[in-house]
Amino acid sequence: MHSNKRYVFFIILFCMMLSSCGVKHKDQLFDYLPVKFKSDDKKISLIDYDGNIVAEEEFASTSQILPINDVITEINIEGKVKYWVLDNKKIKPLIDQEFNSGTPFYEDAAIVRDDQGILSLINKKGEPLIANLSKINNYQVQRVGILSDGLIRFKTDEGKWGYLNKKGEVILKPIYTKCENFVNDLARVMLDNTTFNIINKKGEILFKGDEETTYFPVSNNYIEFGKRTSDNKIYYGLNDLKGKKLIFCFIQIIKEELISIFLIQR
Repeated sequence: MHSNKRYVFFIILFCMMLSSCGVKHKDQLFDYLPVKFKSDDKKISLIDYDGNIVAEEEFASTSQILPINDVITEINIEGKVKYWVLDNKKIKPLIDQEFNSGTPFYEDAAIVRDDQGILSLINKKGEPLIANLSKINNYQVQRVGILSDGLIRFKTDEGKWGYLNKKGEVILKPIYTKCENFVNDLARVMLDNTTFNIINKKGEILFKGDEETTYFPVSNNYIEFGKRTSDNKIYYGLNDLKGKKLIFCFIQIIKEELISIFLIQR
């Protein structure tokens, strides 16, 4: 019982420490919540976070509805995509066109694929910002991410990832085996299957990871990590990417029970 109280105390303390470091919950992803009021409903409605109906029975129950960034993205059962906006509890088309596939709008732009298989970046009027994302310079592009922090990650037919801006200019050449979207000028990348780094938009390495360590997404210039040691201890913590401080705690595990936690900052 004593060890359990100690565990709870230190977990609370550690959570307080995380909060003081600026780690916050993510903002709500959806503008509204897609719902069916009955299991056999043929239509999907939208409600706000107070439970009020903002659009009643507007979408087919077989569609996936993503109300994000003031645009409602509808993906039908065949994977086709249409974009809508909400007007006085009714939906109306944002763009009078259906696409073979597409992403929600982020930073006022979406990536779509036409019936010829060509990828493009469009604005909310349906106008192309990048008419052909399937070929950038001499790169044949297989996959792309969303527009995030002004950049789009793209994967070539050689299996490497790079980054381009919304003008179609390659900012970072495709040299990464894995990468994530830029957020607050930082992105997590891997140069091979084991080397983990955090880079800025110049491609400069700001943080070099250790092997056999689990790293989590960057939040407010902190990165969370976890690692198990050979003597059956686990330590979790934060790396401060600006202040270069390391904050972590050791959790020793014996017979699947947490018995001790030590907080360290250096």
